[in-house]
Amino acid sequence: KQITESDLATIQKEMINIIQKGEKFERAVLSRKDALEMFKGNEYKTELITELAEDAEISTYTLGADFVDLCAGPHVEHAGKLQNMGFKVAKVNGAYWRGDEKNKMLQRVYVYAFNTKEELNDYLKFLEEAQKRDHRKLGKELGLFMISDYAKGMPFYLPNGLTVKNELIKFWKEKHQAAGYIEIETPMAMNRTLWETSGHWEHYQENMYTFDVEGEQFAIKPMNCPGGMLFYKEGIHSYKEFPLRVAELGKVHRHEASGTLHGLFRVRVFTQDDAHIFMLPSQIESEVKNVLDLVDELYAVFGFNYSFELSLCLKAILVRLKLGALPKPHLKMRLNLRVRIIKLMRAMARSMGQKLTSKSKMPLAEAGNAEQSSLICNFQAALTLNMLMKTASARNLL
Repeated sequence: KQITESDLATIQKEMINIIQKGEKFERAVLSRKDALEMFKGNEYKTELITELAEDAEISTYTLGADFVDLCAGPHVEHAGKLQNMGFKVAKVNGAYWRGDEKNKMLQRVYVYAFNTKEELNDYLKFLEEAQKRDHRKLGKELGLFMISDYAKGMPFYLPNGLTVKNELIKFWKEKHQAAGYIEIETPMAMNRTLWETSGHWEHYQENMYTFDVEGEQFAIKPMNCPGGMLFYKEGIHSYKEFPLRVAELGKVHRHEASGTLHGLFRVRVFTQDDAHIFMLPSQIESEVKNVLDLVDELYAVFGFNYSFELSLCLKAILVRLKLGALPKPHLKMRLNLRVRIIKLMRAMARSMGQKLTSKSKMPLAEAGNAEQSSLICNFQAALTLNMLMKTASARNLL
């Protein structure tokens, strides 16, 4: 049975009844064989069970007399403990199984849940205000942008929107020039060898658009970093040039599942504001400070609230990169001086290496979630592409 908007009130009512009954959540551990037998009529559950590690514990939860589901848990002891929570069955839409448009289209029911009813009411009021400012609605009404079915996730900027964009670019250029940056532009597409060297081919290939030219495989760039490194490698650089601050407004293409696309927030093509700063180890702290100051200055103009996440390399990665623990003390020293919320991330993101990221939340953001807005430090790109400089003693160093 297809779930429609008219079913949401019925689902909400049933959830309230279950909570009022205080029904227990009963956990059971099953063997793989028993689990596959129990869910043999559900191709999605059996797929999940089959993919579990051989030594994985497989568990189910039973609620009441007639509902059992595959679930790792944990749950509260009984539904009665949710009496004071605020929740609302909000909406239903289509969603591809596992977010892959090649899979079947299923349905996803969204439920807002908070510890108290007051928090829920506050959030619903927030959503009401945010919907009035939905950028997709305003984009159409103000003639700013459009997205065609012929190019999903690839915005068309209309005259008013392009005027705004060009003014933002002018503002960006003025601020970066004042901060001592030079500007470059790198090609839209480069060959496979470069992306293999940079690590993108191994870790990001499924999100890259590729094509062949005269028997050579190319990829449209999903990121600007490799091009920025090639600019640096074109010449021999002296330590006297550092810090060398290089900026680029580069258009990048990244494949995103169609079900995840959302106006201008989640797209397949966008202009990435990139900077690559080549510096001496002794300049790391001052350069990080300069970048953070520039972030402060730019974000303040638009009322962005943001926080930092510091991601640390696993020791094995540091050894492989011959990087040691060099940047960490400098970053932590500088971050300790910032009046911001800092989150320490110990797991590394694919091939990015040690990094510092800012996440911002716009006033009355539609989703209410923080989005990554700046990758401030990435120490690995230069290492993977063998970047060299001349020191005072004429030795080649990273």
